[in-house]
Amino acid sequence: MQPLTSVIARCSTSEKAHAAPPEAAVWLKRLLVHMATLAEQDAHRVQAHPDTAIHALRKRMKKLLALLRLARPALSVEQFATLKGAIRNLKRTVATQRDQVVMDQLLKSLDHAGLCPKDDQGRKLRRKSVRPPVVTEATLEQLTRQASSLTDRLGRLRLFSLSWETVAEAYTKTYRKGHKASERSHKDTGTEALHSWRKVVKDHYYQTLALYVWLGHPRRLRRTRRLSSLLGKVHDIDVFVRTQQVDESTRSALEDRREKLLSKIQKKGARVYAKSSHEMEEEVKTLLPELEV
Repeated sequence: MQPLTSVIARCSTSEKAHAAPPEAAVWLKRLLVHMATLAEQDAHRVQAHPDTAIHALRKRMKKLLALLRLARPALSVEQFATLKGAIRNLKRTVATQRDQVVMDQLLKSLDHAGLCPKDDQGRKLRRKSVRPPVVTEATLEQLTRQASSLTDRLGRLRLFSLSWETVAEAYTKTYRKGHKASERSHKDTGTEALHSWRKVVKDHYYQTLALYVWLGHPRRLRRTRRLSSLLGKVHDIDVFVRTQQVDESTRSALEDRREKLLSKIQKKGARVYAKSSHEMEEEVKTLLPELEV
């Protein structure tokens, strides 16, 4: 993996090209607005390229939310809730379309793995049975309107009280949540528990990527990305079993596949969250601008 090929990391890298380190507020606001602008472009591409554009749009919303959490110490409760709601509403607008694309891809991978999933009547599930619907004109208009509004809100954002110290604290808070979720996963491997953990893992990945130029952590990025991918595969299986009427042989095969994935998840999670939250905080504070020893 080459983490610096990401838009997030490229924006952060450009900041270090300056002689003096950037102010935390300037750096983060610039990154937030840039990501929102790219999301607007994705929204305009949905009609021509629905699958790829919707996927890109939803990923940008997840990245935006992860980055917004770094700004949380400088936002009021109302400001954060409003922006968080706007991001989630935009993502939900195309949730059905994206979920069905994921199911289509999962069915394809199961076919390639030789599992040949069948419905409860013993008939092979065809990919056309979970093919996504066409995005309507109303949905397209709603998407572009929401994306434009989000960019405007982020452009008017004021983060005067944000500092590299508060950024470090927010980053550690995300890591701490993931660390606790990792420990809970030894007892609870249910759909909701693992899905909640995956969200935090993604936040940690995107925040680490945004701070890559100062933190480095290429190995952490690879491991975190892999952990998120494994958790995503388990979630896709759970959703597939819940939404598709499958026979017992298919259900049993998917349960076996899930157990193997869980074993990999536990090993990868132990590596990603090997450090205590205190150790992570101390490390981050020695690496960020203004906090370097």
